[in-house]
Amino acid sequence: MARGRKRVIDDGADGAFVAQSLLAKRTNTNAKRTYQSEIKGMTEWLAVHHPDTIDSSTKSIRVPLPKDAVLPFVGHICSPAHTYDLNSVHASDATHAPLNVSSIWGYRSALVDIYHATLDSQLDTELRGVRMATRRP
Repeated sequence: MARGRKRVIDDGADGAFVAQSLLAKRTNTNAKRTYQSEIKGMTEWLAVHHPDTIDSSTKSIRVPLPKDAVLPFVGHICSPAHTYDLNSVHASDATHAPLNVSSIWGYRSALVDIYHATLDSQLDTELRGVRMATRRP
């Protein structure tokens, strides 16, 4: 760029498209599929044990989730490993393989992804409101 020339910043609709595109790339496609599976299982469990955490119209998890709903779910998915540990059962002798740490961490990542999506949409709504309020007639 030549000295003294200013960069032109396009603040039109293309900027919003770029931002949305970057948000979509935040998580790769395989991870999103895994998250959907984990969230489906979590949603089904929460619907039975903590129905107030599920939006009845969208059948989706309401955020923020209360800690007293999240911790019992984590206990639920960890219970086979805990039972085998208490009974000194070796993993090779277990009737059902307990979840490994990375699988359990995957549930956490899926939940974080829901929070990011919710917060991003809330931020988007607020930013749109600011944009509409500052538009000149």
